[in-house]
Amino acid sequence: MIVTVAHSVHLDKKSEIVNLSEAGHNALENSAI
Repeated sequence: MIVTVAHSVHLDKKSEIVNLSEAGHNALENSAI
């Protein structure tokens, strides 16, 4: 049970980082236009 919770928390953190990097990439494209 504890392992499952830790694993899902890790996945949440990973998806947060992916969302942030995508947002940063979109911001760079918008500023370039």
